[in-house]
Amino acid sequence: MDWKVVISTLVGGGISFAATSGQEMLKNRRIRRAATLSVGAEIAAVLDIARARQWAQDIQSCIDHALNGQVIRLTMLMPKETIPCCRSALSQGTLGDGELTGLVASLVIAVDGMKADLDRLFEYDFDDPKCMVSEDDPAHAVKLYSEMLGLLRAIENFGADALTLAARKLGRHGRRLRAQAERLAEP
Repeated sequence: MDWKVVISTLVGGGISFAATSGQEMLKNRRIRRAATLSVGAEIAAVLDIARARQWAQDIQSCIDHALNGQVIRLTMLMPKETIPCCRSALSQGTLGDGELTGLVASLVIAVDGMKADLDRLFEYDFDDPKCMVSEDDPAHAVKLYSEMLGLLRAIENFGADALTLAARKLGRHGRRLRAQAERLAEP
């Protein structure tokens, strides 16, 4: 057997393998970067919307009214489909297997909890006995609205942490996300 043939075959196979692996690594890096950018932008938009619409203040107002014996209905609506980029990135595994994936998963669960509460709140008319809040039970309204405010705070915290981490992971490609995270950190 001619060793030159064996060696040249191994070298040629190694070069081919290295080239293919390198291309695959670059492709995966681009996909991960794009997913991180889109997830970060979506989270920033969600946090901006919640702040602009003053959802925390609306929920706090409902709590304050209930503490004074007057139950009012929260009028906060969410779209049918929430945070699609986050859901897609999680289902496709494009964020990798690090801390960002955990933060985004926690965010999705918190958003789903908030959406479920809001859907149930509007399922029945305010005067229907099946409605989640009743004008006759301000203590229950305080409890429900306090839980919803806690969920909203969790969404804000998971979102801010995920946004900051995404910007850090992206390095120079995450300048815009970093600026949004800094802006959202302001009171």
